[in-house]
Amino acid sequence: MWSYEDITSKIHNIKSAEQLEHFLSYVLRVFVESLPLAHIEQRWAQEALHLALSCSSRHYAGRSFQV
Repeated sequence: MWSYEDITSKIHNIKSAEQLEHFLSYVLRVFVESLPLAHIEQRWAQEALHLALSCSSRHYAGRSFQV
């Protein structure tokens, strides 16, 4: 969904990080409103952390840490 990007000394922000933040906020809001007692934020954070620490792809691991 997003290209591979790196933050460098000249590039401090990457557009895809902002896009990911907005996308996740929207998806999270939909789930929280439809399942308010499901602890979606905590469950999603645990799953993202697990994926980030166990994934062999640096790109997917980095995106999971962003989540």
